[in-house]
Amino acid sequence: MMVEGLYGVLDAMVEAQDAAQQQMVRLGKRYPEIQEFLKMPGVGPVGAHVFDAYIQTPHRFATKQKLWRYCKLGIVKRSSNGKPLAYHRLDHAGNGELKAMSYRAWLSAFRTSKPNEVTRFYEQSLDRTQNATHARLNTQRNMRRASGAPRPRFSAFRMPRSYRASGNTGCLGPYSSPGPKPGM
Repeated sequence: MMVEGLYGVLDAMVEAQDAAQQQMVRLGKRYPEIQEFLKMPGVGPVGAHVFDAYIQTPHRFATKQKLWRYCKLGIVKRSSNGKPLAYHRLDHAGNGELKAMSYRAWLSAFRTSKPNEVTRFYEQSLDRTQNATHARLNTQRNMRRASGAPRPRFSAFRMPRSYRASGNTGCLGPYSSPGPKPGM
């Protein structure tokens, strides 16, 4: 009797999970950047939505290295008076969920039965670096380039003109305001 009740709870949870995922996919169709992320091998709907939710707009980052650092994939080089103080290492600052998502995307793309752009990029990086960890991190940093997917158009991420014209630039710059995304 108790087992039957637990199976009923499990069935209800599976239905709720399916409904939530369908709603997430339906709501994500409004955002072109999510559709771009879905073109990458190894990135599914959940990963695309997670990455988009954390990044919000790429204009927050002046360079790709700053984006990598936010994803905990940046390299720290410590020196004093031009002399190195320590070995280069990954930066501990940033968001661990983005690093984990990029690792899962790399792993998923790598485990496919057919070779794809990501595996080819990894193999080329492995030939250059002769180090599997460095090759993996290079591939994680460059998943968009490695996947062959086009770079997302920044116009898809821009704040509406009326919002920018109002002078409301938010606390981090003209394109990083916590306001609504275009199309909402």
